[in-house]
Amino acid sequence: MKKILICLIILGLIGIIGFIGLILPLRYKLSNKVYCNNILSEDYLKDQIDNFIIRKFKDIYIIKDIIYNKEFNNNDLSYFVKIYYTLKLNNYEEHPIIKSYKKFLNENSFSNYKKVFLEKQLNYWVENIKNYINIQQELNIRFKGIKENDKLSLYIEDPLGNYILAENSIEIKNYSELEKEFYEYLIKNFLNFNFKNSETKYNYNPSICVNYANMYTSNTTKKIWCSSDPNDWVYQDTNYYNPNYLAFCGDCANYVSQSVCAGGIPTDSIWRPYTTSWTYCPDLNNYMWSNYCYLTYYRPYAVPGSICMMDQNNNGNPDHTTIIVYNDGSILKYSAHTHDRKQYILPTLSFPVWFLVFY
Repeated sequence: MKKILICLIILGLIGIIGFIGLILPLRYKLSNKVYCNNILSEDYLKDQIDNFIIRKFKDIYIIKDIIYNKEFNNNDLSYFVKIYYTLKLNNYEEHPIIKSYKKFLNENSFSNYKKVFLEKQLNYWVENIKNYINIQQELNIRFKGIKENDKLSLYIEDPLGNYILAENSIEIKNYSELEKEFYEYLIKNFLNFNFKNSETKYNYNPSICVNYANMYTSNTTKKIWCSSDPNDWVYQDTNYYNPNYLAFCGDCANYVSQSVCAGGIPTDSIWRPYTTSWTYCPDLNNYMWSNYCYLTYYRPYAVPGSICMMDQNNNGNPDHTTIIVYNDGSILKYSAHTHDRKQYILPTLSFPVWFLVFY
């Protein structure tokens, strides 16, 4: 009897130890679903990015594939994400901006020059949307996960290399919202607006500008330092640059000037390689605005081939410039140097951003 009791006690102890052995790893696993030894779980971060993309894009895009490229920046896990998608459109005439333009032109009268300008913008939109429908598109975003108050927050990289909260930086309107908003924008801004009628004769081809911009940049992870300051680095790979031009550490305006020059804007004694109007953001902004461009802060109006200017310091002078290479009314993509980017999402930013649209 004594031996039986001892056996039962031993078996009980074994059972308890086994139960604890099962529970402790499970508890550890559950409590560290997001972070293990302070290292972010790769699978969990990818799941959160997947969910975010599907939730944000589902109304007007069909997601075909999401490709992940893992990176470590300052020991933080990040993913360079390539999204392949198509528009949920059967034909270009269903697009809200095209519908708004046609309605606006039909219901109002304009001076000849203003009418020509609006019809030209409408034609840009028709050609672009035709090229987007039923054709797989590519979009690039860099995501990072950061633990905040025991919760994972998703951040994306902005054009200047900063990380900003993704939830507040990607806003995709459905088509009914966009149509109403765009028509109201046209009514507000174009009925009484006095356009500049540039006397300079030129033929600007936005498609050639966009093709050039995409050809001579990349989504490199290669870093270079611009000075002795260890924080003064940029993503840059000059192997992708046009060898017919000099390259600079701060190459954004030089690259934008090359792109619009390829598109047909003629050089002159003020704007040519490598004058300040060619290589310096504020001077490039002033030159193009004075001679060739209409300025707008309204994102859906930035047709591909437009120049994007950014004022991070909020002092009235741009600090960075890029070329808009895609706009479907909801998503804008840009290509740039310093940091080198190709077909990269343009998020909503907290500082002033404006667009120079060519007449």
